[in-house]
Amino acid sequence: MASDDSGSSTDNLYAKPHVYFLVPYNVDVGAEDDELGAMLRLGEYSDIEETARVDGYISEYYPNQHIQDAAAAGKTSTEIAAGEKDLAKGILLACDGRVLLKSRGKMYVETADYHQRTNGAHKVSVSQDITLASDSGVVVIQSGTDKDVTIRAGTTEDDESAATGTINEYAKTKNVNILGHDFEKKGSSNTITEGYTQAIFLGMKWAFNADLVANANFAGTFDLKVGLDVKITAAASLEFNPVKVNIRDLIVQLSGGVTKTQAAKNEITAMKNDITSLKAANTALTSENTALKAETEALKTSSRELEANQRGIQTTLGNLQADVKELIFYA
Repeated sequence: MASDDSGSSTDNLYAKPHVYFLVPYNVDVGAEDDELGAMLRLGEYSDIEETARVDGYISEYYPNQHIQDAAAAGKTSTEIAAGEKDLAKGILLACDGRVLLKSRGKMYVETADYHQRTNGAHKVSVSQDITLASDSGVVVIQSGTDKDVTIRAGTTEDDESAATGTINEYAKTKNVNILGHDFEKKGSSNTITEGYTQAIFLGMKWAFNADLVANANFAGTFDLKVGLDVKITAAASLEFNPVKVNIRDLIVQLSGGVTKTQAAKNEITAMKNDITSLKAANTALTSENTALKAETEALKTSSRELEANQRGIQTTLGNLQADVKELIFYA
């Protein structure tokens, strides 16, 4: 219940011209004055409304939105019950029962700002077309927390499988956010940024393109990848610097380049085999050189032994000559 407990303005009450028709809730003498019944007031607010406001029952007479708007404007609900302008005259229709309104002809309602609240279910049913349009504002359709929004075309709630209508959507751009994920669908767009642009993606980025992708960069390009980089090209791929290129000759050159590249790969493979054989031959030569060094060392040892034997023989010969000289002397 909205509150409206400002001071009474009954002192100026009789300066507010009005007329009202009231059928009380209870015609007994002991009935509460604030109990509504049914009331129609023309002009400015009446003593009944002011008494109900002071006693705290004004929400039985006035819509809550009116009470809130008056408080936001610094006014009491009765002060602007007839309107914001001085000397404005209004109409109050309130009851504690039903309001029945029927017309066999047309009905026209035109206001400034319009507020309607239904404290319960609200159903609009027409026999022909419905048009909801805003000349210069937005249109918002919103349900309550954990409540659905359903649009049916050519079907009823009892038989949703028998849909016969078409839902048409026309928009320049369409944005959809489902569980925190944004989806945007739009037609052709052109974007020009004359400054610095920075984009940071903390999740996976996936792009699908069903037509030509053309990128022109007139400055340097720097790419840094710190994870797995997989590129699959299912058709021809062409990359060239900004120079004049004959595409036909380029295709021929590319074909020849592929053949030359394969031939170069074969030559490189053969060179690798030759290097492997050369390494094996070098290993064998090293082994033979090691064996030759061992034989040379053995030969040097044998030569030293031979020299020692020769010195022994010379010594023996010297001793023999001495013995011969000694024999000759005795003889």
